[in-house]
Order: sequence, then structure tokens, then C-alpha cells
Amino acid sequence: MADEKEDELRMLRRLAKSYGIHFKQPADKWPEAHGKRFRDIQELGYKKFSTYSESVTVRSVQEPWTRQIKSRTQWLVSRACDLAFNVQPKENGWRLGIENDVMHRFLVEVACPKCRARIWRSEIEATNYKTDSKWVQALEERRKNRKSCQCPIETRPQDYYEIGTSLLFDDRVEEIVMLDSALKDLPKKKTPDRTFGLKPTEKVNELLERVAVRTSTTTEILEFTPFKLATNPPIFPFLILEAKSDSSRNGFQDIQTQTAFPVWKFLTLQRQLQLKTECASEEPLVWFLGNRGSEWKVYGCYVDETDARPRYNIHPLWGGDLTTHDGALQLILIVDYILDWARDIYRPSIMRGLKSLVTGKGYDEVSLDLESDIYSVKDRVFDWIPPEAADFEFEEHLGTVIEDLEPETDIGQNDLLDGLPKTKLGSFRSASQVNYRFNGLNITEENVESLLILIQGPDDELSMSSMHAQNLDIKLQSCNELIVTTQHTLDEIESMWTGEKRKTDSTFSAASDVELYVILEYRCFIGPSWDVVRELTCLAVSKPAFVILQDCASSKGGYRTRELSNAPSTCPSTSLYEAIECLMSDSALQILQASVTSTFLSIRPSHVGKEKELQSLILEFRGLYHSDISQMVEEYSKCVRNRASKRMQPISLPQYLKSGGQGRKGYEAIMRQKKAEVEAWSSKYRRRTANRTFARRSARLTYVTEMDGHGFSCSRCSRGRLDGFAAQWQPISTKPLTKNTMLVQAVSLDTAVEIRQERNDFCLFLLGMGPEIRDDGSIAEIIEEHLKSNKMYHTLHHGLSPSEGRPNGPALWNLSRPYRRGAEREKRDLKAWIAELKYGNNPK
Repeated sequence: MADEKEDELRMLRRLAKSYGIHFKQPADKWPEAHGKRFRDIQELGYKKFSTYSESVTVRSVQEPWTRQIKSRTQWLVSRACDLAFNVQPKENGWRLGIENDVMHRFLVEVACPKCRARIWRSEIEATNYKTDSKWVQALEERRKNRKSCQCPIETRPQDYYEIGTSLLFDDRVEEIVMLDSALKDLPKKKTPDRTFGLKPTEKVNELLERVAVRTSTTTEILEFTPFKLATNPPIFPFLILEAKSDSSRNGFQDIQTQTAFPVWKFLTLQRQLQLKTECASEEPLVWFLGNRGSEWKVYGCYVDETDARPRYNIHPLWGGDLTTHDGALQLILIVDYILDWARDIYRPSIMRGLKSLVTGKGYDEVSLDLESDIYSVKDRVFDWIPPEAADFEFEEHLGTVIEDLEPETDIGQNDLLDGLPKTKLGSFRSASQVNYRFNGLNITEENVESLLILIQGPDDELSMSSMHAQNLDIKLQSCNELIVTTQHTLDEIESMWTGEKRKTDSTFSAASDVELYVILEYRCFIGPSWDVVRELTCLAVSKPAFVILQDCASSKGGYRTRELSNAPSTCPSTSLYEAIECLMSDSALQILQASVTSTFLSIRPSHVGKEKELQSLILEFRGLYHSDISQMVEEYSKCVRNRASKRMQPISLPQYLKSGGQGRKGYEAIMRQKKAEVEAWSSKYRRRTANRTFARRSARLTYVTEMDGHGFSCSRCSRGRLDGFAAQWQPISTKPLTKNTMLVQAVSLDTAVEIRQERNDFCLFLLGMGPEIRDDGSIAEIIEEHLKSNKMYHTLHHGLSPSEGRPNGPALWNLSRPYRRGAEREKRDLKAWIAELKYGNNPK
């Protein structure tokens, strides 16, 4: 075993050298970017317990934490001596006995729960590398304004629970570090004893998801964490601990070797973010604490370049023994310093880099704001914390700064409509105001049973509907538009479209890796109230749920299932994101044109044949004239509201006795039994239909300000969508009076009766900055000018649940020739609207 261990260490050292990992000597020169920090560590490493103790009496008035540090030092020495000389534990004994006390600062809050002022400050406070940065000045200003906790001694926090848990950092114990290309060369997986990184709060996760979408089209996806197998892991880890017992044969050189590749991975994550921001952000830095029994060492790990290649350095900075008061004090102060650096320097730097990627702004240009969800971290109770003092800086209350996400601001497009009259015979709308909808049926292994019970209504046996299972199986088997993707990708598409966040949409969620069969359709149409609507409809069935569907479909006999023969290979998430981005990149004019033609498209695997410019596309758009997917999604989603219908059928006592019952007691026993049966049935119903997550609906109202959008230079769009725009669109800028306006006439769609209405419905859409009305002019003159041209746009009003259309019925989608001459009846009604605008006249 010893020989195998030595062989493994030798292999690791060779691999480390090939990956540019270098083990520095203490006397080697420090890097310029981290020289000040390393000097701070060295200065803290010279502190003497005797000198520090003498100053505690004076300092504790303004710095009450100094007294606590003295007590912690004494306790740590006592505990280390007991372990070293009496217990002599193995590695895990040392870790359980002392590690949490060394890392105490990373586990608790920094603010007093009573007054919200600081309960501690680092002996030396970390500084930014670039002293001329505006962030340095802002940090120094905040530090000047920070106040120390001045609560009476008897009311100050005495333990971890009173202080509260850390809101900013999270740790993992023996979590596998995924090393990508290096992993296949290593003799076994790397699991550091303990690592610390940034806690992924709700706002941080939102920022990461936006970064993932923004960088999804690049060749190299930005990684946030090396803990791919963990649930909700810390991101961008910066501190690593590795321990050995004092009886272990492994010296510190072996500890460095074993930890080299996790250090390399952590530095690589920081370096990738730095390179993507293309700016002079904070240089990558990872701290490494190794211990062998009571002996501890601190290393600073950083990146420099030699011959244009990155070199990953592990540099020893301090060493000491916890059985001595000096060693214990120095380590406590060093850990305090690392936390101060992580909180004030490292975390804001990482957040600013991510924000730079999301907004496209330079690293030094992104704004800072407070992280509003700090108080919403789960398992955190704040009911007993009073409000902060009136003169207390809000940043201290939350304990951090973070770049705000700068959500898209809704420009006041309704200003275009200010001053326009409300009339009965016509309407005015801004073309920039667009409704985005997502209607989905997302069938998973967890909810498929509930769906099949609810869709047929609960019977006595609460059985699943084999008929509906067959319908879904047939639909998937016969569909040529099938896409195979992951749950996370589908969640991301909904988030892109409407901003809706689903519980499974975390990058780190295990459920997000499940593959789905997906049918995806897009509509753009005019709603009943002249709303411009863009709608994505999605039918998604996970592969495990499809197996359950087929089992249910064949359970009644007479129906034979088969494997999906039309399922393509898994579609890369980037291809789906690009297709959705194509749709979302349309200008306000293009969206309005698409709505007038009632655009209906299928997003499907590409079948491009010999067209070279399209051969690189994995997905294409194909026009549809009818489909039953939307109707199916609507029908199945409605059953989410179904409730239990079983009721107890009581019988009267005379009826019971007349039927041969045995007296009142027998009657009461029968009624109790019936009631118990109904309650048992209802309980079973609730259990079996508890998961109703299959129905997915979300929406948002947004404003599209761009007049120059995606265009048809995109080969996917030109092939899939030009057919829907067959008409020659009226140039909206040729006539000065009608500039930036579109006159649209619509027929209300009712497939139950003939398409006819008593009066034509008109709307004047305003684009961009709107029309240029003369001082003595009016909006009626603009409509008159449209009337003189003798042409207008014609479309259909689609209801809240757009009709699918019928193969042999009238064309309801992808309308041809929408811009054409108006009929005499339409001209008459338009003149009536003009009269109403001019004179308030409303002829019947």
C-alpha cells in the first residue's frame, strides 16, 4: 500500500508539472498583484500572544472582539494540546475536534443581531490590488463609516446561534472536484477535505442564469463551480483545506501534491471569468490551509505567465503550531484576514465580472447595488432582529455589496397614446407593447400519474386513463417536429421568453439533466383587444414519463406500443437558445407584421437538403396552417383544477331498517364505515394527484423599442418566415402624414359561426416616435390619408386560446396578401370612425 501511495504521488507530481503547477519556496518572490496581501499575512504571522493580550484591556472598549479573540486563542491551545498529547486522534478526529473553531468566522454573521453594527473587524483589512480604482475609494469610505458593536457586555452575542449563520459563503466537505480534461489522467477523483466558496443566493443564481444564456452561443461555456455532482453548491471556490493526522507518513509536500489539482481548477475558474471580461479585474487568488495534526500552514495560490503559458503557483506564506499561543493567535488572525478579503474584495469582484458579461459593459463601468435577497436565504430566521439604527449604513446591514441586475426598464411607450381619444369605432395602440406568453404541458416522471388520473376524472379505483395515454403516445410517434433536449434547457427557454423561474431551472439541479421529447410551436397574432401577442406552445414528455405513458396505454389490451422511431439525437442547448434568440430579436415593426399575418411556425429539426447556407443549422422554422398541439396543451392543462367528486351517499334510518338492518347501532356502524371509505378514497386521491406541475403558464408584458431588428439576413428566418410575409409591406415612411403608423382592420374570429360581424374593427398602430402631427392637424387627418391610399392591412382577432385551424377550413394562420384594397363596406365604416374623431359623431 505504501508503495502504491508513493507511485500515486509521483504520478501526481509529474502531471502537475505538465499542467503548469509549480510549488514555490517561502523565499521566492511574491507576485506584484498579491504582494501587499502576502505581506499582510506575514505581518499577522509575527504577532505575539503576550503583546496582543496586553493591549486587549484598552482595545476592547472600541474593539470588543479582541477580548473574544484572546479567549478563542486560549481555548484553541487547550483543545489542541488535549488532542495532541492525550487523544492522539486520526485525521477525522483532528478535523472534528478543531477545524470548525479555526474556521469560525466563515460560519457566522459579521453584524450584531441587536444593533446591526460590526461584532468584529480584521486586525489588518485587505485592500484592492489597484489603489487608483474608484471601487477602492468606495470601499475605504464604507470602512470609515463602519461602527463597532457597543451593546452592553451582557447583551452581546455569546455563541454561534445568537450571531446567525453566514449569508455570503458556503462550504462543502469531501465533495468531488470535477477536473475536466485533467480528470482522465488522474489515478483517482480528487475530494478535498473542505472547500469554501460564494453562496448561490436567489439573486446570484439569477445572475448566473443570465450569464449562461448570454455566453451559450460562444464556443466555451463559462463554468461557475467545479462541484457538478453537488446540490446547490458554492460557486467560484477560493479556500481549500486538507488535513492529515500527526502520525501520518505524509508530510506537507505530499499534502500540497494531493491538493494541487483542486487548486488548479479553482484558479482556472477565476481566470476564465477574468479572460471573458477582457479587463483588469482582480487577479485570480486561492487560499490553501494544510495541517498535519496541530501543525498548520497557509499557502497563497495564484497565476502568472511564462512563455505566454499560464503557470499555477502554490506559495507557502506561514506555518505554526496550535499547541502554542502564538501559533493559535496567528492562525485566527489570518483566517479573519482571508474572510475580510473574501467579503470586501473577492466577492464584489466576481459579481462585477459576471455583471459585466450580462450587461456588455466594461468591468469598471458596471454599477453596484445592494443584494436584496440576502434576507431571503433559506433556513434563516430574522424575526427577532430589530431594525438597524437610523444612522447606520445600509450596506453594513446586509453585509455585502453586489452589482444590481439592471432589469430591462419599461420605456413609457404609453406616452405615444397620451392625448389620443377613446372611441367606439376604432382603437389606438403602440406597436412597441408586446405580450409574451408561454403555454406548456410538461409531463415528468413525478406528475404523469396525477395527470392521467385527473384528465379522466377520479373513479372508484383512481385509475389512470389509458385512452389519454394512447393519445399522447400517438402524438409523439407521429410527430415530425420532435426535439430531444434537457429539462434545464426547456426551463431556460421559458425564462428567456417570459422571465419565469422554475424550481428545476437551477444549473446545479439533478432534475434539470433529464431528457425530454419536445414539440415547440410559435404564434404571433392580434388578440381580441388589439394586443400584440407572441406565444410559445410546448408539449414536453420526459423519457422516464414516456415509459410510464406507454405502460398505461397498453394496460387495457388492444393497443401495442413501440419505440419512438422519429426521435432525433439530443439537440444542443445552444441551438435552441439561438432559435429563440432569432424570434426575440425581431424589431417592433417585424413583430407587428408577424401578428397581422397571424404567423404560426413550428420549431423543428432542420431538413435542409443541399442548401449549403442552411446545413449548419440544427433547428429550422417551418410554417404551419393547422395543428392540435395547442388544443391538447389547453385541454390537459385545464384538468389541474379538477377536484375530488366522490361523495358519501347517506341513507336514512327507516330505509336501513326497512332493508333488513339490525337496529340503530348497526345503522351507525354502517354510516361510520361509509364515511371512513370516503375519507380513505379522498386521502388516496389527494396523494395520487398531489403533483400538478404539468401545467406551465407564464406571461409578461414588455416594450420593444428597436425599429431595426433581426431582419432576414438570417438564413433560418429567411427560409422559414418569408412565406408568411408574402405581401409587399407598405413602406411606412413614404408619406409624411402616415409616417410611423399602420392602419389595420380585423375580423373577430369565431369558428362556431360564419366569420362575419356587423361593423369592421379598426386600429391605428403607432411605431417608433409616432406620427408627425402638424400644429393645426389631428389624428383624424392621418386616418383620412390612409383612406385616400385605398389600402389597409387586414387580419383576424384570435381569442385567448387561438384556434388551431382545420386542414380543409379557412386559412386562419400565415395569411397571404394582408395589405390590400378595402371593400366598400370597410371604407364606409372607416369614414364613420373619422367622423367620430372629428365631431364626436357615432353613426349607427
